[in-house]
Amino acid sequence: MCQKRGSVIDLRLLGWGRWVIAPATFEAGFCSGNCPNPLPKGTNPSNHAILQSLLQSSSVPPVCCSPNQMRSLTIFYRDELGRSVIRNFEDMIVESCSCQ
Repeated sequence: MCQKRGSVIDLRLLGWGRWVIAPATFEAGFCSGNCPNPLPKGTNPSNHAILQSLLQSSSVPPVCCSPNQMRSLTIFYRDELGRSVIRNFEDMIVESCSCQ
């Protein structure tokens, strides 16, 4: 079933440790699981996903498990001039998933 899973991102492993001061790691999450057809209640599909699941055509891919709510991550870093900056980066953390 489509659901949010845990996933810790280590920014140092991405090569961002040279400029990111904090956080060094964060829980990003990801979506995984199947989207059965027909879509059952509780999977929170979009209207588009409902239509797409009804088409069942070889030219239209099946719906897939995707984020439906995200939130930002605040990062404290040094910019290219060496200044300390605090910035919100949108859509970095998965809050919930649904069949889309």
